[in-house]
Amino acid sequence: MKIKQERLKEIIREEIAKVHHNTSLMEDMFTEDEKQSLTEMASLSRVKGRIEDEMVPFVMISAFRGGLSRKENLKRQKQLEARFKAGDFTWNKMPGSGYVEKPERIPLAYNEVKENSILVWAQNDKGELLDPKLLFKLASEGAREFNQDSFIYGAPEEMAGDTSMGIRVYDQSGGLIKEPWAGPWYNIQQAADDDFYWSVIGSKRTKLTELEDKYSSMRAGSFMGAVKKDHYHKAAKSGLKWIDNKEQG
Repeated sequence: MKIKQERLKEIIREEIAKVHHNTSLMEDMFTEDEKQSLTEMASLSRVKGRIEDEMVPFVMISAFRGGLSRKENLKRQKQLEARFKAGDFTWNKMPGSGYVEKPERIPLAYNEVKENSILVWAQNDKGELLDPKLLFKLASEGAREFNQDSFIYGAPEEMAGDTSMGIRVYDQSGGLIKEPWAGPWYNIQQAADDDFYWSVIGSKRTKLTELEDKYSSMRAGSFMGAVKKDHYHKAAKSGLKWIDNKEQG
């Protein structure tokens, strides 16, 4: 059955009205902070899909540096982005390591950020895969230019006949950081939730001291519990030592 042109226009107008109505409901339901958090959650969900389902190699890096104004840091960030743009790489702007609180009504989202990072894909804007080795090289050069202690690189790895993403931390020369606070992780959520890594990157000495005390005094109820306790205790101590060396050097 064919729909007459006037009826088709009427249906389209009705659907547009529904969209506007639903948008108005969303506007009324959430505060500006909550709407921002929902937007970030949607972005993070897409990022997770590209990493864990499509297994697209990526780097996460920032040009922000403590002691500089936000204006200067944003200028540096634009310069860093230009490096990757010249290589035809695409990226997402990500909330940084310095999240402060979780909105009560949206428990998986974070509000305030202290540092901006970009997550750069080994992929162009047409979805074509690019050279991950060049991506890694540009990240290492960018870390040196903007005096970053580290950057994250993720790429598919073969493990026991299965393929998964290996996400690891590298120093500005491109060397793997072999510290217990520096991964590896095998999905993006593990990396995002790692208190040890983000505390070291953010030089949060108080947080690391709390973690060291926690795992030093914790009673292990099993062999695996003892292994976990030992690993976390070493991660906190190693992180504090890393911060000391960074501040002295």
